[in-house]
Amino acid sequence: MTNQESLFLSHGDHQLHLRHIWQQKGGTPIFMLHGAIENGLIFYTKKGKGLACYLAEQGFDVYVADLRGRGESTPRIDKHAVHGQFEAITEDIPHFINYIFQVTQQKIHLVAHSWGGVLLASTLARFPKIIERIRSKTCFGTKR
Repeated sequence: MTNQESLFLSHGDHQLHLRHIWQQKGGTPIFMLHGAIENGLIFYTKKGKGLACYLAEQGFDVYVADLRGRGESTPRIDKHAVHGQFEAITEDIPHFINYIFQVTQQKIHLVAHSWGGVLLASTLARFPKIIERIRSKTCFGTKR
């Protein structure tokens, strides 16, 4: 059985949700990022099912993001929202990666679904220093 907790990272006027799933803390970290029309629940359920929970059962320390306005991140997207891909690429994703690296002090495996893979690749291209904190990148159904 895996353990789960919701972490909320303050970032400007937003709270970014990061679901932490583990069996024993200290495993190699994995950061999982959803695509454009979904949230982190694409990777896990609160009842312990999904890829994130499976990886935690294998000993990994898994962190699943909800991008700004999605899932449990607040405030929710509405007609007044003015953020988009630029903020995800230049602010939110680097914030998640830097937080995970600071907490674990280990290189991170990246896992993305759909458009999340494009956003991750864009972040890595824009901020090459972040690559030093990355062990690998795996994408499922990512457009090219």
